[in-house]
Amino acid sequence: MEKFLKFGLMGVVVIIVVIGILVISIIGKPMPVVKSVDCNEKLELFNAFTESNVLVINNGNAGDVIIDAKFISKKGSTYSDTKTMYMGAGESKYVNFVFDTSWGEGGSCTASAIAK
Repeated sequence: MEKFLKFGLMGVVVIIVVIGILVISIIGKPMPVVKSVDCNEKLELFNAFTESNVLVINNGNAGDVIIDAKFISKKGSTYSDTKTMYMGAGESKYVNFVFDTSWGEGGSCTASAIAK
């Protein structure tokens, strides 16, 4: 019984320490959320490209946020780009991505955001 009680108390202490570490690692970080992704094909002179505007809202504390955007064409090509930026607590930002595509390629844009 004494060994069980000793192991049980040690187990409780380990669990409390692990929970504490998890809470500390979560508190103080940004919590970015992608609210919208626009995707527009454009032509300037003889250069075709696809522009994506991503609206990111930080629902957490201030800090660096990594935004990853992708354009997947109807022809099967995938273009991607990543940007890291500082966001204040409660701040929202539009992030612009430009992909060098062919005119009429068509496709869709997606984006994700995570705390750095």
